[in-house]
Amino acid sequence: NTFNLDFTKCIIKCLEIGINTKINFCVDEVLHNVIMHKKQLFEAKYLNKMGHYKQCLHSDYIIKIYNKTKQYRAFNFVVDDNILRFEIKYRKMRKINDLGIYTLNDFLNFDFKVFKDLLLSEFDAVFIYDFTLQFHHKKEFKNKYSNLNFWRELINEPKPNKYKHHLNFYTRELKKYPVTLKEQLKHLINNEIDIC
Repeated sequence: NTFNLDFTKCIIKCLEIGINTKINFCVDEVLHNVIMHKKQLFEAKYLNKMGHYKQCLHSDYIIKIYNKTKQYRAFNFVVDDNILRFEIKYRKMRKINDLGIYTLNDFLNFDFKVFKDLLLSEFDAVFIYDFTLQFHHKKEFKNKYSNLNFWRELINEPKPNKYKHHLNFYTRELKKYPVTLKEQLKHLINNEIDIC
């Protein structure tokens, strides 16, 4: 109203969907163990006193994970410890257009809960090494599966079977435990979305 905008002419060119969640773990330790998303490795980025974040570039969007507590406190906000931010930044609008969103007007009667499935689906595709579990062959296991370079070599391996073999082996090992880090994080993210 202030700017007399016609919402039907305000075309959405970029969109960020994200959730801030207080977690039961040190966010920086979680970040340290975030490895890849859909076979694409995360890059570590540093923003001086705001800490660091990790991002994964895809053709249409970017996945970002970072310590929201540090970002808030860098601007002198008083906030809880261990707030994790998980975010999808759409650079191309194909997937968003598929939801019927083209202009600002499309948001007026939009059910934002639709974004819950998108966030949880993309979070499912994040590979996080589970530092909370005591694997029976811990040292050798950790040296491999928490190592970005190990996964980089497997991804670049001409034979994709090696990558699949190790990913499946890691997944089978996780199933031996009643609760995993990833499950706990997803549960917290899910609950946070539901109360928004």
